Amino acid sequence: MIVAQFLLLELCVRVQHRRRRPSLQIKSMKDYTSAFWAWPHFSHYLAFCAALAGGLWLLHLIFGSSAAYADLVGAVALGIEATVPMPQAWNNYKRKSTFGLSWIVIMSWFGGDLFKIGYYIASGAPAQFTMCGFVQFSVDVIICYQIARYSVYTRVGSTTSPVSAIKMGTAL
Repeated sequence: MIVAQFLLLELCVRVQHRRRRPSLQIKSMKDYTSAFWAWPHFSHYLAFCAALAGGLWLLHLIFGSSAAYADLVGAVALGIEATVPMPQAWNNYKRKSTFGLSWIVIMSWFGGDLFKIGYYIASGAPAQFTMCGFVQFSVDVIICYQIARYSVYTRVGSTTSPVSAIKMGTAL
């Protein structure tokens, strides 16, 4: 799976490199943060991933036997997992549109997160699992609301007309 992700990343970098401006000048911290992942060559991504993996491996060698370190790694992993749908919700909000968003994907997130919460509660998992499940489920609810709210108006030509998403076929 990791190899597949790197192959997709290489393809994205190659396609994006063709469209990119010749030079990106970084004059402020805002420029730096907005261009952080906009590296021009795939080798830069590989170098970053290697440095990150090496740094994490070093931390594991130093702190690997510590229970607090294991708890911290677990909490960070849960936090990352809980924030997975947030960029989608933010992007929908900024665009005031859910065009191209698949109901099937959102319903699978919705069902999966609901199942996770039920499992965590039934199995007596630590509270942070249940809390992160509720965070994810809450964002799923927000995205479902956005689909209902933003798909009422669908862009047709140069005018915006109220057309239901089901009628336009964008609900599925």
